[in-house]
Amino acid sequence: MRQRLVVASALVAFMTLTLGGPAAHRLVFAQPSEDKLVAPGERIGTLRLASRLADVEAMFGRGAPRGRGLWDLSAAFAWDAVGLQIMADTASGNILWMSVCACGSNPWAEHATTDGLRFGVAEEQVRAAMGAPTSESGDAKGKALHYPGQGIAFVVDLQGPQAGKVSGFYIYWKHRSPGDTAVVPGRRISVVNVGTPLSVVQSVLGNAGFIHVHQANFEVYHWPHFALATFVQEGRVVQVNAFFDEHHDALGIRYATAQGVGIRSTPQEVRAAFGEPAQRRARGPVEDWIYWSLGFEVSVAGTGPQAGRIVGVSVFAPR
Repeated sequence: MRQRLVVASALVAFMTLTLGGPAAHRLVFAQPSEDKLVAPGERIGTLRLASRLADVEAMFGRGAPRGRGLWDLSAAFAWDAVGLQIMADTASGNILWMSVCACGSNPWAEHATTDGLRFGVAEEQVRAAMGAPTSESGDAKGKALHYPGQGIAFVVDLQGPQAGKVSGFYIYWKHRSPGDTAVVPGRRISVVNVGTPLSVVQSVLGNAGFIHVHQANFEVYHWPHFALATFVQEGRVVQVNAFFDEHHDALGIRYATAQGVGIRSTPQEVRAAFGEPAQRRARGPVEDWIYWSLGFEVSVAGTGPQAGRIVGVSVFAPR
């Protein structure tokens, strides 16, 4: 039986950074850098998404663990004294997103985007510079304006003296497709082909921003911002998976076959294009429909907001 990576596809959550909670271990604050640029999808000053958790710890000491991250085998860490939080892959230390807030010693007060967006600017200024957000999330105290295509979210206070103003931002990998969005059963999803060496895949998708999992006889590499994962054996891709992602959905990015069957399709559309599956297998909250001779599989959600829709697509060598 083929093994699967179960990942939670989720919107980058709005999280309030506070001064409470466990203190950071061995806090060593680096000297302020002259580099104050906030580059969406890339960095906050010298803090880069393409670095590793160990690089951040070298600057600020160990972060306080804040529990599980948004995806399986990811975790959140906080440095409350400087208002920094990072989500990283627990195996590789790859950084998945980072956020800073106007709290603690606030060393980020002068950091800004090329449009001058920084702590304290009004929400209207963000919208004027960035356009309407792709989505919003939050609660009565604050909200986040998400721009996943650019790789940034702005946290806006809704209460207190800074109501209506930016009090924090997130930098994360830009949500996009690495190429086309084609699903070709038995062959490829987007630019990732079955049989391709892992080194080639990493040269295209990047050698950072992924979650690395050892699972049974496979190594799994999951790039959440592409909503893609690869199963690797002996250094080559044996299976490519695409997943439902709320950011991708909001941006209109949808992996699908030439028949239009893909993420968010219905079971009826799958049957119309490919007939009845050779095997149906219950797996937690989803049911997998497997077409062995085509090298194709879809996962149908049984619960949640996407119930009755395809939330996963896989391709592999026909058998």
